[in-house]
Amino acid sequence: MHTSVYPASHTPSGFTLIELLITISVLATLAAVGVPAWQGFVETQRVSAGLRSVQQALLYARSQAVTRGHQVSVCAAAVGTSGCGNKEDWKQGWIIFSGGSYSADAVLRVSEPLEADEVMAGRAKAVFNSRGEARGSNGSWHFCAGSAGQSLILSASGRLRQAAADCS
Repeated sequence: MHTSVYPASHTPSGFTLIELLITISVLATLAAVGVPAWQGFVETQRVSAGLRSVQQALLYARSQAVTRGHQVSVCAAAVGTSGCGNKEDWKQGWIIFSGGSYSADAVLRVSEPLEADEVMAGRAKAVFNSRGEARGSNGSWHFCAGSAGQSLILSASGRLRQAAADCS
């Protein structure tokens, strides 16, 4: 009579090769679907963060102009200096100051650079008067990160609104 090496109560445990291959294929499918969606989510959040940051700065400048009863300006920060720069420099941050022309004494706030891939602006400076109006042409800021994009538009009355931006 032949005796078994394994006791009868022992059942084999572990994965078979088929089970392992099925698990790996399911994980690969989930990764193929999930990674692009996650990247799109991250790009959208970077754009939204930049837009909110500029929006808060403009709203702060407008409220300070009304509260103080005189002009308050927001300008793009110049790279490497403490003054105002060109309209293309909004990605580098901005400066909020009291009055219509930059003076280091009148600085109210200075921002950090933005994380958006691209920030295009229609003007280098927004000036709010004591009634909260931003006289001059409408200002616009376009934020892009990958294919995600949004625009922030400032009207002459000082009102801000958001719109979709084409970043293709």
